[in-house]
Amino acid sequence: MSQKPGDHGPGQPGCGIGDSTTSMKKVRPPNSSAGRNCYGVTHVHSTRSFDGQCSYAELRRLFQSQNLDFACITEHIETLDQAAINRIIDECRSHSDGDFLFVPGIEMDCYRVNFMGLAAGTIDFTSDRTVFDSLRSLSRLCILAHPVKSRFTYADWILQAADGLEIWNTRHDGFHDLRPQNAQLYRRLLIDKPDAIKLAGIDLHAPGDYRALTMHLVITGDLTEATVLGQIQQNRTQILKAGRPIDAVSLIARLAHRTRIRIMDRLQAVHRQMTDRGLAIPRPIKRIARRLAQG
Repeated sequence: MSQKPGDHGPGQPGCGIGDSTTSMKKVRPPNSSAGRNCYGVTHVHSTRSFDGQCSYAELRRLFQSQNLDFACITEHIETLDQAAINRIIDECRSHSDGDFLFVPGIEMDCYRVNFMGLAAGTIDFTSDRTVFDSLRSLSRLCILAHPVKSRFTYADWILQAADGLEIWNTRHDGFHDLRPQNAQLYRRLLIDKPDAIKLAGIDLHAPGDYRALTMHLVITGDLTEATVLGQIQQNRTQILKAGRPIDAVSLIARLAHRTRIRIMDRLQAVHRQMTDRGLAIPRPIKRIARRLAQG
């Protein structure tokens, strides 16, 4: 049976879902005269993040088993120093080639932003703001990340520095649909930034976090940071959910999806209240509830 990019392949041992990349490539959609079809994911963490569970080699196997061509890394900076950041850039490049690309990047959760396309350079660790300014100058893109965590509000100086918005984060928004508030924030961003980028991120920390929410773009030439980020920067991308454009959904389906988002938020609120009262939910039940709510 043929697979589309983002469809789940057969289960395999290890961190990834599968190891067979040769058979997957035989069923890839053909390239057109316009260039090479590329599919990838953004907002990914490896073991270089304090809470990541997969090495770059394992991430590559996982993503290639899903017919993907690239992944934009966003490692948490909280426990990193200059040497660790240099190693992230080196590892991204050493695990990339003409078949698969890692784009190095950093997440600053204190400001709810991701920096993508990080180049080698010196980071000023004097304060959070100097770190931000250093990363901004060394990165191709600055993206507002999981806006629900910032309650859809950012300081003006962050908005001015940002190139775009992660309009959908499957870890915090679920896999059903993007939040209406995210769409509203993106429209507000467009007022001052008509070329603002919109991305979808999977916020992956472990294999079980993978969701088929992918970015599709067409490149000419080799698979490189410049060609991939160039298309993203020009908004020449399409967000796909399980291989289909996210706009290809009926109004009724969208209303149903957003009802599930509200249910998910309510369950999370109940969980926080129980935690505050010292009541523990058994982990298997918590895992099942999360999967049903988030999709």
